Amino acid sequence: MAKIESGKFQLTSDFINLEPLFNDCCDIIEHAIPAEKEVTIKRVCPYEQVMIPVDSTTLHQIIRSFASNAVKFTQKGTIEIGLIHQELLTYIYVKDPGIGIPLEKQVEIFDRFNKIDSFSEGTGLGLAICMAIAKIYKGEVGVYSRVGEGSIFWIAANMRTESIEKEQVDWEPIQSILEKLRKGIWYKCNPYGEMIQQSMEPDKTNTL
Repeated sequence: MAKIESGKFQLTSDFINLEPLFNDCCDIIEHAIPAEKEVTIKRVCPYEQVMIPVDSTTLHQIIRSFASNAVKFTQKGTIEIGLIHQELLTYIYVKDPGIGIPLEKQVEIFDRFNKIDSFSEGTGLGLAICMAIAKIYKGEVGVYSRVGEGSIFWIAANMRTESIEKEQVDWEPIQSILEKLRKGIWYKCNPYGEMIQQSMEPDKTNTL
């Protein structure tokens, strides 16, 4: 975090195929799930190939940060890890059926040293680092959650992307995820390089 804020944190911008990196992250997360948890991982990547100028190590860290939080607060069910490219934004999201987050905590969840549960493991810096990286990429980061139903965390990078879609993809559930992303609390990098909070009214009619 200190390196990012001081401008000493350097990111590479090599064009890489994001799809194998995405699958590699999912493999690592699946093997790290504690044996006592009845949790499975579902992958959503509607592309054969996604070429994107990104720092692969940093992106790996973001996905693992979101997913490790999802596993931590989910005892049973399916955690969905997805990759969606729409217009100029490439979204990475993690959706879980866990305990959910109260609204008053959602507005501060990306603050440094903030933790949903003070008794849980970790320093409370993971999500703050994700926000700082989103700022570097001039993108956005956010959360959509309902208590007792789970959460969706995402980061969206604003960058040029070349993608090849798979031949048969059911886009309806993917569009549903994108709609949820706009009904949560999210932070967007403005032209002045500041992360501005966009607090949307929580969706009271639809579930996760």
